[in-house]
Amino acid sequence: PDHYPKNNWSYSFFEPILGEGLVTSSGEHWRKQRRLLRPPFEAASMDRLMPVFRAAADRLWFVATREAG
Repeated sequence: PDHYPKNNWSYSFFEPILGEGLVTSSGEHWRKQRRLLRPPFEAASMDRLMPVFRAAADRLWFVATREAG
């Protein structure tokens, strides 16, 4: 994150909306936010969610094909 400073206009624009979190922060604050958000995105967590993702994709496919005629 330190190699990619977030000091351009888009970060300044979105920071009041998004707050100082993973997207808009840098340095030690970014590292802390990143550590907090890492566990839900590890493989074991994602594996447990695959049935939910699959069910949502199946519903979307059903609705899209029904609407398409």
